Amino acid sequence: MISGFWRRSLRWRGSHADEYSYRTRLPSELQGAYFDATIEVHGLFDRERPAQEAKVYRRLEERASAMSLAFSVLELDRAAAAITIELNGEPITSMPDLHVRLDSVRVRLSAGPGAVEVARSHEEAIQETVLAEVRNREKARRLSFLREHFLASPSMARLWWLNDDPGRLIELAKICGKNEQDPFETVVRLLGDAPEAVSASARNETAAILEIFVRELPAEAKKYLVSQLAQVLGNYERPDLAEQMLATMHVNGAS
Repeated sequence: MISGFWRRSLRWRGSHADEYSYRTRLPSELQGAYFDATIEVHGLFDRERPAQEAKVYRRLEERASAMSLAFSVLELDRAAAAITIELNGEPITSMPDLHVRLDSVRVRLSAGPGAVEVARSHEEAIQETVLAEVRNREKARRLSFLREHFLASPSMARLWWLNDDPGRLIELAKICGKNEQDPFETVVRLLGDAPEAVSASARNETAAILEIFVRELPAEAKKYLVSQLAQVLGNYERPDLAEQMLATMHVNGAS
């Protein structure tokens, strides 16, 4: 849809081309913030065909709108340069279907106070969000370093708690001298990933699954399975475990 109103300056040149200017609004990358645009065209139009002129401006405006969406209203010069270059390209200046060829097109952009305020507020909000993310990442990095280096063992946790203050040694001795659980060991256990506990839990789950599998096997199948496992243990150079398993099978009848 064409907005605004164009004026014809009727300044004839040697080529009999005229200059036309067309005022409109172009969208920016941010909804609610618009460019105020003037599209200046140098070319020859048929004055007896006003629809021709309207179609030319509509085509220019559509292409300019597609380009302006990539820019902020805080980038007036960059946006104007990019749109001007685009509108002077061969596919735009040559319009054989309209029997028009444009000599040149120039775009001038400005932005009202409201549009600039919207863009600046949006930019500031983004900067605040990025700054908060950076601060949180840095805080997480510091806490991770504290856990991995100072709270990785009870002895390091005690040194961290002392904080180079010899006067706290007596207080430390009182805390750790009680018959209760050492608080530093508790802290290390709570803050650590406890790989031993995770590994033990995984072993227990595996053992429980194998127990269910073996318990549900028929007696003959159990004997065959035990003999096969004894061979596997022997191949892994654990004949002691193989003999123990076979002895258990004979004692319990593989039941």
